[in-house]
Amino acid sequence: GSQGFKAKSTGDFEISDGNLTLASGHGIDFSATANSGGTMSNELLDDYEEGTFTPTILFHSATGTIGYSTQTGTYTKIGNRVLFSILIVASSHSGTSTGNFMVAGLPYAVPSTTPIPGSCFFINGGNFTTDYGVALQLNQSERIEFYRQLQATGGNYSAVDASQITIGALYLKCQGQYLTS
Repeated sequence: GSQGFKAKSTGDFEISDGNLTLASGHGIDFSATANSGGTMSNELLDDYEEGTFTPTILFHSATGTIGYSTQTGTYTKIGNRVLFSILIVASSHSGTSTGNFMVAGLPYAVPSTTPIPGSCFFINGGNFTTDYGVALQLNQSERIEFYRQLQATGGNYSAVDASQITIGALYLKCQGQYLTS
């Protein structure tokens, strides 16, 4: 048959075609690398995954009915870190929506003690005429919540709520990262 892999005299292992598959719970061990400055707790890369998810708009008190023309979420999971991008375009809204604005449906649960950094951009539908930009913050489970800095006080922040969103014409792009268990 044909040669699929070889161990070279240089110490390298070469796979000419195919993938390196490891048993569940195992990974690539980087313990031969130098530790610099920090306290190392793990040098095993044991998970990598790329995929999609369906983000949905949610409010704390009531959500009403939202029609979507686009609900796209993509993610890359490397070890215990999840990087995500979201695009939501809402086309209609009926009923009552009240409370803090959230996006639900992240691909992995978020520990309640882990903050979720990220950025977002309301192309249409964010009515923030007197306050500064919006930031993402961990809420719970697979949800993120949105906050804005209050211009009047500079350092304070407030949750974005339903009254500050044109829900049926919302065009939202955001990206961020978080740690998962």
